Amino acid sequence: PRDTPGVYGAYGNQATCSAQAFFAQFSLSTVMYNASLALYYYLVIAKGWSDERVARIEIFLHVVSLAWGAGTAIASIPLTLFNQVGWDCWISSHPLGCEESWRSETGETTCTRGDNGSLYQWAFYYAPLWFVIAAVSLMMFLTYHAVHLQEMKMKKYLPSKSDNPSSTGNTSSRFSVSASRRGSHSSINSMEVKSQKRKLSNSRRIASQALHYVGAFFAAWTFPTIFQLVIVSTGKVHFWLLFFTAFFVPLQGMLNLIVFMRPKFLRYQRENPTMGYLKVWFLMMMMELGWITSAGEEGGNNGREGSGVGTSRTQRVKQSPNRSFFMSIRSSTASTSMVMKKLTSMRFNNAKENVMKDEGPNDDFVENEEINGDSLAVSGEEQFSDDEAAGPKEKYQLNTQSMRFSIVRHSFPKPEKNQRPPPLVPGVFEEDEDV
Repeated sequence: PRDTPGVYGAYGNQATCSAQAFFAQFSLSTVMYNASLALYYYLVIAKGWSDERVARIEIFLHVVSLAWGAGTAIASIPLTLFNQVGWDCWISSHPLGCEESWRSETGETTCTRGDNGSLYQWAFYYAPLWFVIAAVSLMMFLTYHAVHLQEMKMKKYLPSKSDNPSSTGNTSSRFSVSASRRGSHSSINSMEVKSQKRKLSNSRRIASQALHYVGAFFAAWTFPTIFQLVIVSTGKVHFWLLFFTAFFVPLQGMLNLIVFMRPKFLRYQRENPTMGYLKVWFLMMMMELGWITSAGEEGGNNGREGSGVGTSRTQRVKQSPNRSFFMSIRSSTASTSMVMKKLTSMRFNNAKENVMKDEGPNDDFVENEEINGDSLAVSGEEQFSDDEAAGPKEKYQLNTQSMRFSIVRHSFPKPEKNQRPPPLVPGVFEEDEDV
C-alpha cells in the first residue's frame, strides 16, 4: 500500500494489496499440479496404467490442485491475513514485527491485522510445498528405477547372436524349408532387435522428459525454500536470496513451457543441424504458431525435403499433436506399448493354424507377424509315414497368400500348459482392471 515504510514506489491501498496476495496464494495450485504431473508419469511408466485408467482419476487431480490453492486464498480473506510483507503483499501479520498471540505469554497480540500470520504461512503454503517437493522426488526416483528394470528385462529377451536361425529340427516335422526361410528368420530377428532398441530408447526419453519437468519445479522453488529457512533460523532477510526468490518463482510457467516444447525443439534441431540453439528455438516457435510455413533459406534442403520442417501446417499438426496437459508423452507411450504387445505375443502364443491336414498346432511354432508365403520355397522330399497314401494336394497345405505363423524356432521359453505368463512390464499390457 501507499506510504509503506522502506518500499520505494509503493502505490495502492489495502484492497489492491489483498488482491495481489490472493493471486500469490492461489499460485500454490501450480505446485500441486507439478505433483499431479509427477504422479501421472509414475502411474504410466512405473505402474503401466493406460490412458483410460488415468482418466478415471484425472478429475480428482484437478479438483485437489485447484481446491487447495483457491480454498486457502479464500480463507485468508476473513482472517485478514493478506498484508504487506517485504517487497509485496502476502500472508503476514500487520504491522511487521508485531507480537502474535501464539508467541505471547498472556495470549494477547499487538497485531492489528493477521494475527498468527507466521503460523498460517506454514499451514497454508510451506507445509504443502515441502510435502510436494518430497513426494515429487520420491515418485521420480521410483519412475527412474522402473525404467531401469524395464531395460534389464528387455535386454534379457533380446535375441542373441547364438540363436539358431535354421528350422525347428523336429524329427516329426512333415517337411523342410529351404534357405529362403532362414533368410526370413534372420530378417524377423533383425526386426525384433530394432524394435527392442527403440523400446529402450523410448523409455529413456520418457524418463528424461519427466525429470526435466521436476528440474523446472526445483529451479523455481529452491531459492524460496532456502530463503524461508534462513528467516526461520536467523530472523534476517538476505537481499540476494530475496532477489532470486522474486526472480525464479514467476519463471515456473516459462520453464514448464520450455520443457513441454523440448521434444519438438530436438526434432527441429535434427532437421536443421547447421542452426544455432536460439535460431532453432525461434524457428520452431514461429512455425508452431503458424507465423511461417517453411524454414526458408536457413533450413536449406533439410528444411524442405526432410521430415516436416517445410510441410504444411495441417501435416505438421498430424505428425505431432498436442492434445492436453496430460497428453504430452502418450504418443510415445502408445508406440512402446505396441512393441511390447508384439514381443509378448511372439513369446507365449502357440501357432493357431495347422501346417498339415488333420494335424494340430505344433508346439514348436510361435505366433509371429504375417509373412508373405510366396517368398518361402519348399524343398526336399516330404516326410510321410508308410500308412499315409494321400494324394499330393492332401499331403500338406500351405497358404501362399499369407502365413500367420512362423516356421522357425525361437529361443524364448514356453509356458506351462494352460498357464498365462506375466507380461514383461507389470500391468502395461493386461486388460484394464477396475480401480
